Amino acid sequence: MNMPPSDAVVIFGATGDLVYKKIFPALYAMQQRGYTWCLSLARACGRFPK
Repeated sequence: MNMPPSDAVVIFGATGDLVYKKIFPALYAMQQRGYTWCLSLARACGRFPK
């Protein structure tokens, strides 16, 4: 039985400065280069609403 890989990106502290300056742009660049697996399942949570 062929099962697709089950990967997920979970980001804790998603309202922080590092996420907006480094992590989100890096994930976007990976998606633009064809690494669609990186955004197939992404969840983010933060302490404060933004």
